[in-house]
Amino acid sequence: SSSPADLSHEPRPVPQQQQLHVSCRPMTRSLAAGGPAQRLALHVLLGLALLFPEAPAPVPCTSALKITIQVGDRIRDMGLTQTIDHGDAEERVCETVNIGYQGMIILGCDEGFLNQTTELCEPKDCATYDALSVSLGSVTGTIFPAEIIKHSSSEERLCRIINPLYRGQMTLFCIYGKLSIDISECVTQWDPMERPPWVPRSRHAVLGLRGGAVLSIAGLGAAGPLREVWQWTPELGTLTGRWEQPWERPLPPWTGRYGAAVAWQLKEQGEQVVLAGGNDGQNKHDVWRWLRDPSKLVVPLVDRETTGTQPEDCDLDLKSLRCNSTFGVSGRRWRLPYDQWPSTDVFVDLTVSGEEPLNGTIIALQLDDCRQVFQVKAGQWSTYGCTGADPPWVEYHRPLLLGEVGEVQPGEPYVVRLSIDRARAEVVLSVNGAVLRPRSAGPGGPGGPDGVIIDVCQPSGGGGSGGGAEPFGIGAESGSSAAGVCSSGAMGAQGQYARPPLALKVVEVAAWPASTLEVRQLSLMAPAGFWQRLVDDAPWPARASHALVALPDGGLLLLGGLGSEGLLNDVWRWSPQMCTLLPDIDPAVAARYELECSFACQPSPQYGQWKQLPDAPWAPRQEHAAIWTSVGLIVMGGRTATGFENDVWRWTSAGAFCSLAWQGQWELSTPAAAWPPRHGHSIVGFTPSGSKYPETVLLVGGFGGEPEHEQVEREPLEFPIKSRGDMWCGNQALGNFSTWTQLAPFGPYTDRSQAGAVAAPSMGPFSLLFFGGYDTSSRFVVDLWRWTGENATADCKVEEIL
Repeated sequence: SSSPADLSHEPRPVPQQQQLHVSCRPMTRSLAAGGPAQRLALHVLLGLALLFPEAPAPVPCTSALKITIQVGDRIRDMGLTQTIDHGDAEERVCETVNIGYQGMIILGCDEGFLNQTTELCEPKDCATYDALSVSLGSVTGTIFPAEIIKHSSSEERLCRIINPLYRGQMTLFCIYGKLSIDISECVTQWDPMERPPWVPRSRHAVLGLRGGAVLSIAGLGAAGPLREVWQWTPELGTLTGRWEQPWERPLPPWTGRYGAAVAWQLKEQGEQVVLAGGNDGQNKHDVWRWLRDPSKLVVPLVDRETTGTQPEDCDLDLKSLRCNSTFGVSGRRWRLPYDQWPSTDVFVDLTVSGEEPLNGTIIALQLDDCRQVFQVKAGQWSTYGCTGADPPWVEYHRPLLLGEVGEVQPGEPYVVRLSIDRARAEVVLSVNGAVLRPRSAGPGGPGGPDGVIIDVCQPSGGGGSGGGAEPFGIGAESGSSAAGVCSSGAMGAQGQYARPPLALKVVEVAAWPASTLEVRQLSLMAPAGFWQRLVDDAPWPARASHALVALPDGGLLLLGGLGSEGLLNDVWRWSPQMCTLLPDIDPAVAARYELECSFACQPSPQYGQWKQLPDAPWAPRQEHAAIWTSVGLIVMGGRTATGFENDVWRWTSAGAFCSLAWQGQWELSTPAAAWPPRHGHSIVGFTPSGSKYPETVLLVGGFGGEPEHEQVEREPLEFPIKSRGDMWCGNQALGNFSTWTQLAPFGPYTDRSQAGAVAAPSMGPFSLLFFGGYDTSSRFVVDLWRWTGENATADCKVEEIL
């Protein structure tokens, strides 16, 4: 090939038939016959002929001529579309030779010969009107270059422009004018996970625990209210986890219910979850707490029965129980509620006084139907067990001696601990931290090699004795076999789960004659996963479908819901204080009454009291969502008497305890957020590094829409009433959650409401789990989905190309 400048070559011989012959003879004869002027002209003409010999005429190129052209790796013979003159040229598109090239081929004519140049041909670009079909998941779409893409170049595009459920970027390539795409970096935001083992449900309460674990509580299934608690635990280093009920007693002590409200708190004893209200066939106003780790619980001294032959000699004040026995035995008995039966330890903080040798105290535990007695007699601790219905002070029992004589001194404070080892059906006694060994214990003795454990289920006639004592297990004398009563096979069942062996049913303390016993505190060690009833009839009206939020000061805020009288917009605040007219009232009793700011207050960290605040300015509602954020409490949406809401309210509180500012102030962030009105939606908060509280909130699913037109309208509703699967994002920097951005118009799951959603920090900084619910097909759902956000989620922005 050659350039246009090379189109003129050295002259080539012109074919004979094309030569032009010019005859000058007639003209020369005429000039020669003339005068001098004519002869001069003749001479000039002859001179010019000598200087300029005869030249042939230019030869054109016809359309019959062909020339071989190569463009890229393609070769083709090409000719003219019409005859062109010598020195002229004709343009032809490079694509006629190679479809992957653009530009022009130049065909030139030189004295009847064709020449060509392809220097203007170059690989084809991809234009903005070029289209490519792309499939991501179940969605197929068409993509166009945003700008012209040069050959061997690329363009980055967001995966979400094809499928909004995907994150990441895809690369659009241009090769010789053909588009191709790499979608390997497109990652689904939603991923299905293993089907949970629990039954389909909705209206369950969910929250996150430390370490990325998740708790799902109660709910509504096809058979009615559910009495279940499940824990999802992430498997380290993976994006998976497992559902389990890893507690000694999986079945909770409360009734099956739905629409309960829960809140997570971090207390001195560790993580706890508070459950309030719900509906088990009727609305409830009880309050429970769940303890993730083994925790110490104080037993109210006021909740007791009398025991002994001289029970009137026991007095109770706010600080202690004091039994001053003169001639008989004075004592008190605490029948423990069912939820406390799995307790593993009993702590009695006491002082014994009296004449020496000291016969001071009795502590008895009823384990199932077996009573194990620990006593101080003649300054010596001893034990005997399985006495059946016999009172603990029957004289003919010969106990097993523990520790040494003189270990109990009059007037000295002691903390007695009785530890129950259910796996071995044994109890260990320790006083002020020191384990008291059976006097006969040694290698191979009762309790094993260390000799520190008392066997409460030893068969009659077996086991060691000290000081000439009778064989351990005298309970057989009362007509019941210790082995039969205490064996795990006789435990029975509560609901679908067997109650634990050696259920701790009763604790008794008593003073021997001529001694005084002061009990300052009675407490239990609850096992992990323990549920404790805080109050069975809180001062607020019974309700379901309400909201409960933990406050930064350790308190709680309860809002709205559905009560027996209809929808509610009342607000109640729980504080770890007790403010009552009666200063000596037991904290567990005070929890049933409303906190009175006009009276003196004292700490009540376990039971506390509720205080009713002024009603909220928003319309009474149920199935709204609430969360504590960096700018205060946020309340969103819900169902009112007139329909569905998409308003957003903010509550803040400041000032001294019980002050007007402490009762809080409401502010309307927006009367109508960008998301369609709804109820039964789920919300999840994300806390950025360096902040204590969430600054970004995601809203998922729900049911609702705009009210139907009373008259026929030509235009359809923008938001018809239906179940939803969309996701929206709000941020405290965007007008205190007044501005919301849609992150996805739908999800891969069926549209649903009343589902559970909770942050999953073990899977990423912006990840959540979404499960269960009631879907658009009127079905209870049993599935689990993982959502993974983008870096831009923190600011409620979709991912952008930098």
